[in-house]
Amino acid sequence: MARAKPTADSSRDHDASKDRAHRFGVQLAALRSEDEARQEWERLAHKMPDLLAGKRPAIARTEREGQTYWRLRTGAFADAAEASAFCQRVRAKGAGCTPAAF
Repeated sequence: MARAKPTADSSRDHDASKDRAHRFGVQLAALRSEDEARQEWERLAHKMPDLLAGKRPAIARTEREGQTYWRLRTGAFADAAEASAFCQRVRAKGAGCTPAAF
């Protein structure tokens, strides 16, 4: 029996699922409230507009050791290397940054 060739759509679907499985971003801070996280984004956006232009904040609540924190993250980057390079530039400007998978 002959096998059907994959269509362009099926290969695109495969690539999209692969992309969804590996999203790379960076964490810029972990703060005590959502409001503090939003304020920190504004502060960083003014401090380094060249790096954060076109990026959006991703603010998410998390709990660790009984404490609530709000993570301030941004992305997306093509891969871990791109996220790491971005963090190097952020740290060079005096801010914290850690690569993170979303």
